Amino acid sequence: MKIFKRFVIAILIIFSLASLSSCAFFERALEKIGLGGSGETTTETTTSSLPKPSDKTNPVIEPTTTSSKSTVESSTNTSRDSSSTTKATSTKSSSSSTSTSEEELVLEYGYKDWERYANKDNYQGLYIKFRNALDDFSKSTSNVNGQNLDVSGVTSTYYIFEDVEYTEFNISANEALAVLKTVLLDNPRFYFVSNTLLTYHQTQGSTSKYYIKLAVDEEYALSSKRLEYNNKIAEFEGLCYAGILDEMTVEEKVKHVHDYIVAHAQYAYEADGVTPSTKSISHNMVGIPYEGKGVCEAYAELFTYLLKNLGIPTVTASGMGYTSTSPMGEAHAWNYVYIDSEYYGFDVTWDDSARTYDYYGMSYNSLTYGRKSTNGRHSAYESYISNGINYLYRVPSASTNDIIVS
Repeated sequence: MKIFKRFVIAILIIFSLASLSSCAFFERALEKIGLGGSGETTTETTTSSLPKPSDKTNPVIEPTTTSSKSTVESSTNTSRDSSSTTKATSTKSSSSSTSTSEEELVLEYGYKDWERYANKDNYQGLYIKFRNALDDFSKSTSNVNGQNLDVSGVTSTYYIFEDVEYTEFNISANEALAVLKTVLLDNPRFYFVSNTLLTYHQTQGSTSKYYIKLAVDEEYALSSKRLEYNNKIAEFEGLCYAGILDEMTVEEKVKHVHDYIVAHAQYAYEADGVTPSTKSISHNMVGIPYEGKGVCEAYAELFTYLLKNLGIPTVTASGMGYTSTSPMGEAHAWNYVYIDSEYYGFDVTWDDSARTYDYYGMSYNSLTYGRKSTNGRHSAYESYISNGINYLYRVPSASTNDIIVS
């Protein structure tokens, strides 16, 4: 029997490089390209309806181009004294060797959000498969070798560590990418995932199989480098937790972590002190423990990581941030934290920049309209599975009250 292999490669630029009020969080661009192989090439077409965050943030169209420019507010590192706080009213199983238990998924907000979909079993099954594959790699002591691939006539090196097949879940490529995006939001510890993903399918006779290739950036290819980053994260985590007492309330623990990050982080700029850093490490949780600086993604992901490890439900959100210097809005990232049976908004990046607690424990009104008339506003991206890697789960409904730090 003559066997035809058909390949479709989708290259996705995941992490756009921008920051603060212009902090493009998980900005994606998508291009489907047919690659050579035996037989006829099949090309799929996928488009994203996600609106462009800002004229200053340019989505990447070509796989070899990554650029983004923005103007940001100055960020000043400050440490804060302990203050009292009050509330005020405001107008399926995986083929991976790792086995994920239900207990491990208790704090996985995105995983549980799939419950609202009719296809939830398939989404959650693929979620676990992705999570297990990434968890396995996070414990790996192996180096990742580069592979040269010709994409759209350009040969580039990709550090691929896993091909995850999702054929069994009977979902589209965009649905699979939406699931992967959710895994990454729920698990910022998977910082090593590259800003390039490859998706493809193979057809042999009448059988088609669908895959997503997971890769790391070159700086994470060596296990010794990943160990170095992991040790820095563990050190930061240990020093932060050293100030937490068993008798503390949940809100007191949240405040301690918030203040610790602010006291030990600076906003990451290029050498000119104005342009947001374009280094990949500045756009994930490693930036602050390793270099003492990062953009809004780093602040939000680290906040999620530290609080979830304390057993405190925390959600990373992305969307638009509106400020007096960016009235038309800039892409941004922040958090929702579950305290005393309610979710509150937290923006550690803007608290660090403004040297206030104006973005601490925000109610729905404070998130949407600003706690004060001079405060910035937050608007999360709407959630569309068809957006694929641009997908964002439905964010929690915030409390009707603010947490006021006096």
